[in-house]
Order: sequence, then C-alpha cells, then structure tokens
Amino acid sequence: MKRIFLAAWLFIATVAAIAQTAPEAFDQPGWDGVKMYVPAEVCKKHGLWKDVEAARDSRMKKFADKFATVMTSGHPNSTISFGFDGDMFGLYDLGGPEMAELEVYVDGQLIHFKPSADGKADCLEAAPLEGPRYLDRLADERQLQHVLVKVAPGKHQVTLRIADTRGEKAYLMLGRILVRGEIAEAKPVKGLPKMKQQLKWEKKISDYMARDAEQASLDDATLVVGSSSIDMWKSLETDFPGKNVIRRGVSGTKAIDLYNYRDLLIAPFNPKRIIIYEGDNEIGFKWEVDEMMAEMKKLFFEVRRMKPDAEIYMVSIKPSPVRVKNLPKIQKVNRLIKEFVESQPNAGYIDIHSPMLDAEGNPRPELFLKDGLHPAKEGYDIWREQFGKVIK
Repeated sequence: MKRIFLAAWLFIATVAAIAQTAPEAFDQPGWDGVKMYVPAEVCKKHGLWKDVEAARDSRMKKFADKFATVMTSGHPNSTISFGFDGDMFGLYDLGGPEMAELEVYVDGQLIHFKPSADGKADCLEAAPLEGPRYLDRLADERQLQHVLVKVAPGKHQVTLRIADTRGEKAYLMLGRILVRGEIAEAKPVKGLPKMKQQLKWEKKISDYMARDAEQASLDDATLVVGSSSIDMWKSLETDFPGKNVIRRGVSGTKAIDLYNYRDLLIAPFNPKRIIIYEGDNEIGFKWEVDEMMAEMKKLFFEVRRMKPDAEIYMVSIKPSPVRVKNLPKIQKVNRLIKEFVESQPNAGYIDIHSPMLDAEGNPRPELFLKDGLHPAKEGYDIWREQFGKVIK
C-alpha cells in the first residue's frame, strides 16, 4: 500500500511540476509567439536573491494577479542567467523609483541597446559598441513594465547583472522571463567580465578600428589575434622585417570573446594567414577541457567561414609558472587542439609550449615576467622563432 501511495504521490508531483513549468503566452497585445517563464524555474542565480510571494509584500501586492512570485535582489553584481533558442528575450517586471540599471550579457558579451527597426517603444535590438550599455528599470511610480530585446536567431545564454551605478540598494523585481523561441538549460559563461574590463575591451577595439583602413589593404598579411600575450607583444609587427603583420590582441579575452568580437577584430582584413592564441584565461577561470574545445572549434569554423581562403593556425597554451598545477589540463588541451587543427585543411599548429619547458618538463621562469604569467623578452624570442616558421 505504501508503495502504491508513494508512486501515486510521485506521479502527482511530476504532473504538477510539468504544469508549473509550462510556459504561458505573454499577455500583451502585439507579441504573438512570446512566452513567459517563472524565473525561479528556469534561471541560475549568483549573489543574493529572494523569491517573494507578491500577495504578502506591500510593494507587489497589487500585481499578485500577474505574478504569484517575484524574483528580487537589491545587491549590485548579483546575476541571474537563463538559456534559450530563439531570436528574442525580455523581462516582465515591476518598475519603480528604486529600480536598478542592468548589465546584459548575451553569450558572454556585454550588449548595448538601440531602438528596434520596427519602431516599437518596448523593443530594442542588441548592438556591439553603439548605444546605451544599461537596461534601465527605473519608473516614477510602482508599475508593471516589460522590455524585449532582439538578437540573432540561435541558441543563447543570457546573464543579467545588477549594476552598481545606483548605490547599494537598487532593485530588480522580476516577475517573468520572456522568450520568443524555446527556453533551454542555463549554463552561465564562466569568467563573465566586469564592466571595467568590458570598457577596456571596447576602448582597445575602437583604437584598433581607427587603424583598420590602412591595414586592411596590406598584401600577403598575417593577422595575429588573441589575449594578453598577443596584446603585450608590442614588437610583433616589427619582429618580422619585410612581412606585413597585423596585431589584434585584447587582454583578458577567451575564445568565446574573440568569437563575439570577430566582426570587429577579424572581418575587416583579408589576410593570407590568421594566427589565433586563446585558452590562457579559460584555464584561469577553470573551464573544463570539453568546454574549452567546444569554443575553440566554434571559433575556428567561424573564422574558416569568414575567411575561406586564409591559412588558420592555432597556438598552444603557454606553460606559465603561476599555473604549474594546471599543466596536465593545459597539455591535454594543447594535444586536442593539435589533433583537431591538423585534421583541417589549410590549417596548422604552432607549438610555443614545449620550448618554454626545461629538461624536466617544468616552466622556465626566466622566460616570464615577475607575474609568472606573461612572457618576458626571452619568452617572446621563442615565440618569434616559432611564429616565424609560419610567417616566413
């Protein structure tokens, strides 16, 4: 009897859970196909959040017919993340005089906002560098509000972060997540950059763009892209006399970031060869090997699509002394990168890892700066030799 009762209880609980997570149609005119999801059921949270019963909270009571519960936080840098497959996402929330500005990251990239081409006041489009950086939830009085953001169709991970622009107590009161498409498992991007980092990236990319016109027309050029080890290699463009080398390094980036900024860092050029160095920061942010390889391959195939005639070279991750405990993971990733890229046509692998190890297989500290992370001049001498086998 107990077993029958338990089986019946589990069946009822399962049916109830399915019914609870089934999406409702967005109840605003003009938005056919947009669905609503309860944040607590589809999001992953980081920081301080509360799931508040609207009927029991004086700030929310009059909206209880819309939202049984409201996900709320008033703590800067708290994040909430969800995944979806579609072309639009948004918020159905409560506005008020104490509401926050939000940083919005799509697939790890901070997005700016511009008005939608269809002219709807409650619809925006994601933009890479132009327009406001924040989604403002402020209102003169407590009110129900919504906003929708158009993105390229596909699978996306979205993270909302409460900005610190309005002090210690600026709130998000989120009733529903809106999606045109299908909700998916939330897998927040590891190492989501802080706003300060994003602003540095945008400044660096803007500075590069000012030079694009003269460098885009270079013949037989080698485009070198990647993270800080490329950004800090200041002599790179003069280390190969008689060769047209274009340096486009952005400190702190990962393969996913280079993919996100590909239209600004790779698309303007028509190089004979492209050399890619990423992976260091993924190691620092404790990405798993399969996660790293998935993004490396995604980046490679997108570069191949963009530049079908270019040679593509991927560089091994260097053996930094401060990451000696990560050497087994680094070497496994390097082996997989090598196997992958050498299986691709018109592509190759540049090994700077092995020459930076001593006879016992340990990193050589004299090749690195005092931070134990970035190459010193002696380290870049090795890089110049290994890169030269391709560039020359």
